[in-house]
Amino acid sequence: MENTNTLKAKVASLFRFHNIPFIGAILLLFLIPIFFIPSSAIFFGFSKAIILYTAVVISLVVSILLMLKKGQFELPTSKIYLATLFVPLSFLVSALFSPVPSMSFFGYGFEVGTAVIMIVFFAMMFLVANIFKSEQKILYAYGFFFISTIFITIFHTVRFIFGPSALSFGLSMTATSNTIGSWFDLGIFYGAVLLLSLISVEMASLSSFLKNALRLMLLVSMFFLVVIYFKLIWAVVSILALVFFVYQVSSKRVSNDSDKTVDNDGEVVHITKSMSNTRKVSVVTLLVLFVSLVFLLPLGKTLGNSTATFFGANVIEARPSWISTVELSKQVLKDNALFGVGPNRFASQWNLFKSPDVNQTPFWNTSFDTTVGLVPTFFSTTGIFGLISWLLFLVLFVYLGFVSLFVRDVGGLVKYFTVSSFFVSLYFWIMMIVYTPSITIVTLTFFFTGLFFATVYKNNIINTRTISFSSYPRTSFAFVLVFMLLLMSTSAVGYLFAEKAVASYLLQKSIISFSTEGNIDKAEAYLTRAISLNPADVNHRAFSEIQISRLSTLVQKINDAKDISEEMRNEFQRILGLAIENANTAVTKDQTNVENWLALGKVYGSITPLGVDQAYEKAIEAYTEALKRSPTNPFIYLSLSRLSASKRDFVKAKEYIGQALDRKSNYAEAIFLRSQIEVAEGNIKGAIVSFERIAFISPNDPGVFFELGLLKYNNNDFAGSVSAFERAVSLVQDYSNAKYFLGLSYSKLGRVQEAITQFDGIQTLNPDNAEVRLILKNLNEGRAPFVNAEPPVDDKPEKREKLPVDEKKQ
Repeated sequence: MENTNTLKAKVASLFRFHNIPFIGAILLLFLIPIFFIPSSAIFFGFSKAIILYTAVVISLVVSILLMLKKGQFELPTSKIYLATLFVPLSFLVSALFSPVPSMSFFGYGFEVGTAVIMIVFFAMMFLVANIFKSEQKILYAYGFFFISTIFITIFHTVRFIFGPSALSFGLSMTATSNTIGSWFDLGIFYGAVLLLSLISVEMASLSSFLKNALRLMLLVSMFFLVVIYFKLIWAVVSILALVFFVYQVSSKRVSNDSDKTVDNDGEVVHITKSMSNTRKVSVVTLLVLFVSLVFLLPLGKTLGNSTATFFGANVIEARPSWISTVELSKQVLKDNALFGVGPNRFASQWNLFKSPDVNQTPFWNTSFDTTVGLVPTFFSTTGIFGLISWLLFLVLFVYLGFVSLFVRDVGGLVKYFTVSSFFVSLYFWIMMIVYTPSITIVTLTFFFTGLFFATVYKNNIINTRTISFSSYPRTSFAFVLVFMLLLMSTSAVGYLFAEKAVASYLLQKSIISFSTEGNIDKAEAYLTRAISLNPADVNHRAFSEIQISRLSTLVQKINDAKDISEEMRNEFQRILGLAIENANTAVTKDQTNVENWLALGKVYGSITPLGVDQAYEKAIEAYTEALKRSPTNPFIYLSLSRLSASKRDFVKAKEYIGQALDRKSNYAEAIFLRSQIEVAEGNIKGAIVSFERIAFISPNDPGVFFELGLLKYNNNDFAGSVSAFERAVSLVQDYSNAKYFLGLSYSKLGRVQEAITQFDGIQTLNPDNAEVRLILKNLNEGRAPFVNAEPPVDDKPEKREKLPVDEKKQ
């Protein structure tokens, strides 16, 4: 009974008001790797940001209230520690000078590169350093981190055994879907688990059960690193394992038999342990080092790829290279040297200075938010001030780490916490430099850095000074005022994030209602609420898109009607006004965003065929502004070509197509439009002859054979189209649109089984394409491809404005 009462007392004391920051921090560490909201309407990054902001805001508010209650607080006096404040300060100053301050300060709420979230990260780091000053609390942190790892391991083990549908929570999840972020983010996580397990096995005084459990965790981590196979992780793990091995060998010596002093009664009163020069060599560390080196060799690559293939976990991820990072940073800093272009604004610079060579890759239309690594991105966005701040912080962090490794007269547990937290946080920081991790990994980086600073406090490397302000009225007034401002600012950040989180949810619900359910009224209602909470450009763009869809439906009704009523005219003017207003508002919110100008151009372009006054000129003006912000983007030239074609100006349209193909020679959409123009001009036979000559000169250009196939398909020469499309598919095996028309050509010739084979291949590449599913069902049941098709799907895909399959989604 006494033990039960003692346990209840301990639990009750744990949940007292002053322990709320500790509980918040522990829950953050435990939940950030595993928490996500199983809903397609909630963006993955937002679910993580919810945990981060909630934990930090509550912990910070309570900490401020506790300092106000006590009338004192501790302030680190070390210049090394205080130098870290320059990083969040550089973000704050850069955001003030940003062309779009709202995007730089807060963005859409979940981006890692904003000024507010960076301040939150550093606030969390300082909070952790202040909260976890006792060995017991750090032990709790490590324990909860390992428990979180066990949950993740069980989750993926089940999915490996039973397939991607297991534990999918009703979402469309692939074999590489996980709770951390990207597949490589999961690898980074297990790299940290491996290092922490290794150091714990080697340095912590634990029971044999816990030692064996950690050895098992180490092996599990290595297994996941093999399956994920990200060479960068193996490289960083091998370097840190080598450094740890050298540290072990240089700091550990094996003791000889003890010399004992015995009194007259035979009792030992003194023990002297002499140390030999023999060093202890860790077999476990050598094993980790050896395996890491193997996976850096060609043999390791073969093993890693084979294992990934076996588990269906092959992943290709694109990032800007180091060369493009350096070149682009130079361009950015030419005009924005001191403070950069503003936090969270790298994407605009990528569009502006992107190399034309990128257009020849599958990622030509990807607007990258970061460079090759997260920290290098901040050099561009926060300028020289940010560069110096980051270099100062990272250099001082490494210096402080190596100093702390060799501090003498430190207890074994404190030494273990110091070494382990430093190595794990150093590992995370290296990955932040060479990769662009998710918000989960960034959070863990700052958390473990905070734990390391906490151990530095314990080692007395950093001194603190207690500031008391309650005894002096004037001093007390100043400090209370500052703390109240901090309290209100923290609460405001929490409230603002909550608004953005709800607005993001409503936006996603709107997209689902519009694209999946086809319910425009419902989609508009969601967006109206989203805009009221967060009038960001992305919400206004989406609202404009919905109005364009309404316009299209209304124009169809007008065309079908015998008489145009006054009500129809008023409705047309109302919808058009809303579309233009929202597109213009998006442009006003962020004139540097090419997507906003494209949205405005699309609005005016949609009414150009109707002969609306100045619509064509306004569309040209918007697309021209878009080109200024993304001069190498072939999609903008395609948009201009479609605009000219809608005015029946085919000469200008083909000129724009030529410019699009100059920038992207294999641009299927542009090729598709050019073939449609040839058909509209009644010049199919001449175009076929022309493209047959081009095909003879360029026998390895899939785009040429795709267009030749389209022209022959339009000319009802299905045998000829089969030959052309087969050549295109042989050159690019994943060419979905070539497969699509090849399948239709086979169907026209009665070669149904071959048609089914092509559409099976398309479905593998595009599992969410409903039209492909319909065609496959019809073919398998002996029907024509488009039986039971509903608009906008029709049996004339060669006449549509867009290609039937979105190659960008593959």
